[in-house]
Amino acid sequence: MQKDKRETMLANEAMPKLIMKMSMPAIMGMIVMSLYNFVDAVFVGMIGTQALGAATIGYPFFMLVIAMGMTFGIGGASYLSRLLGEQDKDQADRVTSTVIFSAIALGVVFSVAAVLLSGTIAKLYGAKGSITPMATEYIRMLSYGALFPIMAMTINNLLRAEGSAMQGMLGMAVGAILNIALDPIFIFVLGMGIKGAALATVIAQAVSAAVLLGYYLRKKTVTKLSMKLVTFSWGIYSEVIKIGLPVFLRQLLTSVALALLNNVAGDYGDKVVAAIGAINRFVMVGFAVVMGFGQGLQPIIGYNYGAKRFDRVKESILHTALYTTGICIIYSLISAFAPATLAGVFSNDAAVIEVIAKGISLMGWAWPALGIFIVISTLFQAMGKGLQAAFLALARQGVFLIVFVYTLPPLMGLDGVLFAQPLANILTTALGVILSVPIFKALSTTLSTSQIIEQTVE
Repeated sequence: MQKDKRETMLANEAMPKLIMKMSMPAIMGMIVMSLYNFVDAVFVGMIGTQALGAATIGYPFFMLVIAMGMTFGIGGASYLSRLLGEQDKDQADRVTSTVIFSAIALGVVFSVAAVLLSGTIAKLYGAKGSITPMATEYIRMLSYGALFPIMAMTINNLLRAEGSAMQGMLGMAVGAILNIALDPIFIFVLGMGIKGAALATVIAQAVSAAVLLGYYLRKKTVTKLSMKLVTFSWGIYSEVIKIGLPVFLRQLLTSVALALLNNVAGDYGDKVVAAIGAINRFVMVGFAVVMGFGQGLQPIIGYNYGAKRFDRVKESILHTALYTTGICIIYSLISAFAPATLAGVFSNDAAVIEVIAKGISLMGWAWPALGIFIVISTLFQAMGKGLQAAFLALARQGVFLIVFVYTLPPLMGLDGVLFAQPLANILTTALGVILSVPIFKALSTTLSTSQIIEQTVE
C-alpha cells in the first residue's frame, strides 16, 4: 500500500513538530467545545440559580452521551491507527465503516430511550425539589438530539487516527461556535430559558456531525466509508471494545460520580448544586488543553507502535508529558490566585460565588498531576492495553471519587464535597505511574514486539 502523506508525517516528522501539528487542532477543538460549555453555564446562570442548578444536573447526562461516541471513536481510532501503521488499508476501511454505522445505530436507540425516561434520569442525576422540572426539561431536549454528539465524537476520533486532525477540529469547532451564538438567541430573545440552552446544543451538535460526516462522503479521507464495507465481525468489535470499553467505563463512572456529587451537594441546597456545575465547567476549560495533547498523541503512538518504531513511541510520550505538565502548572497558579474573580463570571449570588471560588482553589492542587494522567491514559489506549486502561478508569471514578464523595462530606462538611475530585485525581495519577513503569522499561530496550508484549503488564 502506498503511504498517504498523512501516514508519512506520522512515521517521519520530527517529534516536537509532529506533536504540535497533531495536537493543536485537537486542542483548539477541545477548547472551543469546553468554552461553549463554559459560556452555556454563564448564560444559564443569568436566568437564575435554579436554572444553573438544572444545567448542573444535565451535565453528567451529556457526559454519558459523549461517552458512547468516545467508546466507538477512541476504540476504533486505536485499532485504525495500528492498522495504518501495519499498512493494512483494506481492514482499516472495514473498521471505519463498521464503527461509524454502529455508532449511528446506537445513537438512535439511546435517543428514543432517553426521551421516554428523561424524568427518571433527572432524579437519578440529583434533581430535587424546585430544580426537578427544569432539569427534566433540559435532559429531555438533549435526549432528542443524542444521536448527533455520538456521531460527532466517533467521527472526530477516527479522523485524527488517520492524521486528519485539522478536519476533525474544524468540524467540532463549527458546532461549538454555533452553540455559543445560538445560546443568547434561544434563551433570551426567544424567551425559551433552559429549554433554549439545550436546543442550541442539539442544533450545534447536529451541524458538527454533518460537517464531519461530509469529509467521508466527499472522499476527503484516507479510509473509505460505505455500507458495503460494514462487517459484523467479532474481530473488529473485540478490538474496538478492548480500548473503547475502558473509555466508556471512565466516562460512565464520571457521570455516576457527578450524579452522586449532585445528590450530596443537594443536601446543602440549590446554591451548592449550582456552584458544583460552575466548578466543573471551569475545570473542563483547562482539562480541554491537556486532553487535546492526549488526542494528538494517540495516533502518533498507535501508528508507530504498529510500525514497530518504539523509539518514536517513547520520544512522543516524553515530549507530551513535558508540555501537559507545564500547562497544568500554569492553570494551577491561575486557580490559586484568581478564584473569586473567576467565580464571579458565573453568578452574582454571593453565597454561590463563595462556594465556586473555594472549589476552584482546591482543584488547583490537583492540576500538576492531571497532565501526567492524560499521557499515561493515552499510552494505554493507543497501545491496545485495555486491561490497564480499564483498571485506571475504574480506580479514578469507580473507587477513589465515589468513595470520597461518600466519606469526606460527613467528616469535612461542604469542604469534603469540594475536595473529593482533586484528591481522586492525585491518587489516580500515582496509580497510573506505577502501572506504566513496565511499559516504559520495555520501550527503553531494543526488544522485539513479542518480547515487549510479554514484559508489559497485560
